[in-house]
Amino acid sequence: MWSIRRILAQQAVVDLRQLLFVASMADVAVERGVEKRAHEEENNSREACDPKKVKTGELLIDATEQTTKIKRKKVALLLMYSGVGYMGMQRNPGVKTIEEDLFDALVKAELVPQAHIEDIWQMKFQRCARTDKGVSAAGQVVSLKMLMREDAVQRLNEHLPAQIRVLGYKRATQGFNAKTNCCARTYSYLLPTYAFAPVDELTTESYRITAEKLQEVSELFQVYIGTHNFYNFTSGKKPEDPSAVRYIKSIEVSPPIQQDDVEFCEISVYGQSFMLHQIRKMIGLVIAIARGLADKQVFEKAWGAVRVDVPKAPGLGLCLNKVHFEAYNKRYGNDGVHDAIDWEEYKDPISEFKREFIYSTILRTEKEEKSMLNWLSSLLLHVFDLRKDDGLPKDRSQTRSPLAHALMKVGSEINGERSNSGSVQTSATSASLVEPETLEQDVCTRDSSESAKSS
Repeated sequence: MWSIRRILAQQAVVDLRQLLFVASMADVAVERGVEKRAHEEENNSREACDPKKVKTGELLIDATEQTTKIKRKKVALLLMYSGVGYMGMQRNPGVKTIEEDLFDALVKAELVPQAHIEDIWQMKFQRCARTDKGVSAAGQVVSLKMLMREDAVQRLNEHLPAQIRVLGYKRATQGFNAKTNCCARTYSYLLPTYAFAPVDELTTESYRITAEKLQEVSELFQVYIGTHNFYNFTSGKKPEDPSAVRYIKSIEVSPPIQQDDVEFCEISVYGQSFMLHQIRKMIGLVIAIARGLADKQVFEKAWGAVRVDVPKAPGLGLCLNKVHFEAYNKRYGNDGVHDAIDWEEYKDPISEFKREFIYSTILRTEKEEKSMLNWLSSLLLHVFDLRKDDGLPKDRSQTRSPLAHALMKVGSEINGERSNSGSVQTSATSASLVEPETLEQDVCTRDSSESAKSS
């Protein structure tokens, strides 16, 4: 009996020692926790004094403004730019692009970290439309995750050149994508009206389009309205590719305006989406028909599955006027959390920017370089008909309008007369008349080569 009591007493002493050990360890842990928290608070106070402290995925605002960290949010950034001097919208290493300047401004404005510029997928970046070299935009949208500051627009514009302006930003849904959520795009093309002058008239800057001719041009553009296979109006696509089918909602031709003794008009094209060079080729074909170099039947041939020779108008007058988000706005624009993407509130600054940087540049450059006038001289080299394997047309006897045939015949006769007299041609203009078939073959071959490179 005594031995049992002795064993129980010894066990009690062991249990008591274990309890005391656990309690002492708990006290040590508490003391270490207090020290750790004190150390963290000291570090945080030091970071708060650093106005440009950047952490992964988050930006710390200046201590004088706010000491808390603000998370980045998905936004729709609205901007406009003049494309003169730029090699397009999309970033391309080694060349000057709109996105390159925009990314640089985002970092300098402390709206996104540098790491996200090096890997744009981290900030969920996407552009609505990819404009080409020299093409301007009066209403472009990009989506990205950035710091939502009240002075974000001011900060960005301070670090951007004058020909690129940010209008504002809109809070968007986490899944918002500027490209896929865009339901339509409106492009405009400003050109001198002498582009539509009949080819048998002397084409000069003094030409003034008549009301009847303007109506004819407008009716030609209406042929594009609806759903068509625009395979012949781009490059790098096959005729059976479903992505070549596009929907055009409307096309309008504005009344002519006069600038520095040259008359201009604007073509506005409203469609669901567009492919590379599509609008420029749509403009080019209408010009050829309006001038009498091609027949209206070319439209029907162009919708087919065989490659047709369609000329591409100069890129100078092309401008992305506006991108549309009606479906997105209807679903999320009034939910109380996200903002509708509406251009109406920016109507005045857009008009001012177009007048100062877009229209003035197009008008001045056209006046100085005469890109449209020079391009018109090359239209005689096009055949406006079916090609075989993207090369020469299958049947060259039916490739031009009667007027174009007559002009080419005159060129052939001049060629024969000068060959007999032993004269030598030196100018590009006389060569286009003297050797039409050779130049035509060169153009077809060059177009085929460019198409192969694009694909």
